[in-house]
Amino acid sequence: MAIPFFNPDEVILEYKNNLKAYDLFEKILRANIEKVVAQIVEDGKIAKDSYEIKSRVKTPESLKGKITREDKIYVYKYPLREITDLVGAKVMLISLNDEEIVFDALEKHFKNYIDYKNSPDKTKELWEQRKFGYSGRHLVLWYSDDMLNGLSNELKKEAKNYDLSEFRAEIQIKTLLQHVWAEIEHKVRYKAQEFLSTHRKRAFDRLAALTELTDSLFKDLINKEEEFFNTLNQALNEVSPELTTHPQEKQMDDETKKEQIKQNADAKLKNIEISSEAIKIYVANEFIKDCFKRLQSEHLIITYDEEPNTVNFKLIEALYLVGINDINSLHKLLSDERVIKVLHAYAQKESQKIENKLMLQKLSVLQILIYAYADLNQKETIKKKHLLYENICSAIDELQKDM
Repeated sequence: MAIPFFNPDEVILEYKNNLKAYDLFEKILRANIEKVVAQIVEDGKIAKDSYEIKSRVKTPESLKGKITREDKIYVYKYPLREITDLVGAKVMLISLNDEEIVFDALEKHFKNYIDYKNSPDKTKELWEQRKFGYSGRHLVLWYSDDMLNGLSNELKKEAKNYDLSEFRAEIQIKTLLQHVWAEIEHKVRYKAQEFLSTHRKRAFDRLAALTELTDSLFKDLINKEEEFFNTLNQALNEVSPELTTHPQEKQMDDETKKEQIKQNADAKLKNIEISSEAIKIYVANEFIKDCFKRLQSEHLIITYDEEPNTVNFKLIEALYLVGINDINSLHKLLSDERVIKVLHAYAQKESQKIENKLMLQKLSVLQILIYAYADLNQKETIKKKHLLYENICSAIDELQKDM
């Protein structure tokens, strides 16, 4: 029988004696990752709540289990120098798009310290082998004092007490789906140290394929949403009357050109159906904010710069009920003098009750305009289904009796 190159107990003892140094490296590594990702968020490349960072130092128990496994004990000569994930971090993202952005940023930030030999691109390997399985991107890094740049004085002071020059760490950048798959595969396929039957291997491969397909479809969905966002905003901006003439079109009359562009924009808006996401984009558009601003009166203040977190499905149902099922129709509602008159009358009446100006959010303004726009049958249905606030409905019913 072959003899191991090392004594596991001696390795674990040495590791325990250096745990404070590994803990320090983990803090330095995490601080660097957090700094990079925070900058990405600040630049608007990924959303604030779209990621999670985890980091850890391998426990002595976990290390002992790894180096004493039958498939490892005869492989390592100097485990503490050869194992690259004694310090590890994971950055988990919602989408493949975010994964690519974060990986590129971290690779650029750590470019001078990357151990490329031990930093496999699992995704690229699977594609080249035409296989399915764990995909994700790993970066193995050597420690460098340069990692202390921009960090707290406390960490810099602590780092002077240790020699970290031979330390390495592994960062895994993956989607949440890839993370879940890796956890399942690791615990069932590897931790159990079992030889899986052909049937179970095939089941794993099928699950891996579904995971990859789901990530890919989610990436397509996000790309479609970004395309939708850009298309809607472009159309809304073209509706704006404050348009300038392009140099090559100076021969066209300004008013004629504006009207032509507006007609094209109207056609685009007709093709965008009402949805929660569409309304959120609509009310956040700078031109539309200005439209809400112009709806203000001596009795009414509209918080036109405040964006809603969600758009309730009841508002969407109410819009469809009154026949407003595309963004163009919704936009026309904001310039309908008949319903605007009701809005201002409602604001005047309510402001008298509170002895101050009435303050409304944009979605509340839309609720009033929708109900004022509805016919009698539609109003009854709105009230029966409780699609809008009952007190608003009642107040507008009273006002419209006298109009």
